[in-house]
This record gives sequence, C-alpha cells and structure tokens, in this order.
Amino acid sequence: CSSDLQGWVRIYTITEEGQEPIIDLMSRGSILGFDALAHSQGSNYSAEVVSDEATVLEVPVHMLQENIQLNAALEITS
Repeated sequence: CSSDLQGWVRIYTITEEGQEPIIDLMSRGSILGFDALAHSQGSNYSAEVVSDEATVLEVPVHMLQENIQLNAALEITS
C-alpha cells in the first residue's frame, strides 16, 4: 500500500490486446493499493509516474493490517 506524497501516478492495467487503459490518476494524499488493504486481495494494476517527478511512500500492507487490529479507531469500513 502506498501514499503518493508529491506528483502524479497513473494506475493502469494491461488488456489481452496489449492496451493500457487508465484506471485512475493519483496525486498528493492518494492511497494506492487500498483494495488490498480493505479486502486482503491483490490486483492486476500497475503504476507509473507521469509527472516530472514523484515522491511515494510505501508501507507494507501487513504493517497497516496489524495496526488496524491493534487500534479499532483505524478500522476500515467499506
């Protein structure tokens, strides 16, 4: 799970035909990989920096899940 601190990141998938449709554009404060955190499942998405530069903070999903279990105030509802 990552949080984009600065810049723009394109989230896309690759189709069987080799096309790369954009799923989302993420910017400051966005959370990448939320589905994996909320539903314990991975995705087939890729990410690419599309601005001149970007700063991205990566936090392992298992660390976030452990903290959510320890602190009910962090619980995710969907």
